[in-house]
Amino acid sequence: MDNGEMPCFYGLPSQQVSYNQVPTGSKVCEPTDTPASVARGASPTLAGQTAPLTDRTVRPVQPSCEWPALAQLQLDLFESFYALSQNRLSADHLAVLKRHYGSVEPLFYHVMALLKKGDAVDLNRKDWATVLAKHPELLGQVPAELLDSDELYIVVCGASCGCPEVLQQIPEHRRPAVYEQTCEKCPFFISFMPAGDRTPALARKAYEHHWWQFSYLPEEDKTEEFYRSLCQQHPDALYLIDPDTISKENCLQACATDGLFLKNVAKRHRDREMYETACNNSSAAFQYMSEEEQCLYPEIGAALCKKEGALLRYVCPRLHSEPLFEDAIKSNPLALRWVPKKSRSPKLCEMACRKSGCALEWVPREDRNSAICEMACRKSGCALEWVPLEDRNSAICEIALAADCDGIKAVLHLPDE
Repeated sequence: MDNGEMPCFYGLPSQQVSYNQVPTGSKVCEPTDTPASVARGASPTLAGQTAPLTDRTVRPVQPSCEWPALAQLQLDLFESFYALSQNRLSADHLAVLKRHYGSVEPLFYHVMALLKKGDAVDLNRKDWATVLAKHPELLGQVPAELLDSDELYIVVCGASCGCPEVLQQIPEHRRPAVYEQTCEKCPFFISFMPAGDRTPALARKAYEHHWWQFSYLPEEDKTEEFYRSLCQQHPDALYLIDPDTISKENCLQACATDGLFLKNVAKRHRDREMYETACNNSSAAFQYMSEEEQCLYPEIGAALCKKEGALLRYVCPRLHSEPLFEDAIKSNPLALRWVPKKSRSPKLCEMACRKSGCALEWVPREDRNSAICEMACRKSGCALEWVPLEDRNSAICEIALAADCDGIKAVLHLPDE
């Protein structure tokens, strides 16, 4: 700071100020005048004394000459920045810096420090809006003369997210107008409003801005025609509507777009057409068919397992059969995993291992004979992992190495040659 450079804190720009040879009419300051001596009042030409002050507290300097406006502004700024560096910023220093920047935004954290200490801070309505947008709980410190309009109350409502302690500070007779204007600017505010202040008019205004606020509409507005129109314009609304209020037409439309919507379809709309529409879009929708519904239309599950064997996991036990298991394994040999253990016949195990050696993992241990283990290892060397230790002879290891050298090395932890 002895070089005349202002301290830089919280993103405040440095100020290069030189008080050497500042013109003061017919007088010129001596080169011994440094910023530090000026701030402490120790300048011999300006303060009329040679001994420096022992108290380093910043205090205004009374110049012995008539300063130009620019030099005085530089001195005031320097004193304020120095106070800032010493964490002694007062309301007077803040006023100087605010005039320099034209806004309280760059000094926000220092303003907050003063407010928390209870110091009087001279802020206009715009500055208070900046403060309240981040700390609405300070509404009680705003001077009464600045609350003659609804501007600051609207800022508080938008920033408070419905905090009851903050909203209770708004005068009751001002709330309807404030809430209405807030909902126009921030439609989501209706979600945080006290339920008693949420009027049909505000709900309709919020819905006009964003359709997903329809849940706050009065019940008389939620007709079947309203839901039909809403779902046609915004298909995602189907996931937010009570399933009992959605028509079958809308459900079919939703299932054709996203088969997993079958989960939300009301029971009265579930029929063959609905299941086929959903499963044709996404075979995973089959998991949302209950056992009763699967037994009612068994052909749906059988057809799906032929295309995607992993869906065997969702087929109810009452529909299990040898042909169903065979169709699933033909589609996906690892579907052997979903065949009940008591139904894993040698025929099914051989069928699965012939298509994928990894299926050996799900073959019952008592059925892992040398023939089926050799078959699995020829298909995939990794199958050696599930071959019983007593059967891991050199012959079967050579078969596994020939089928999948990298895989078998990983199983046996062999180094690369």
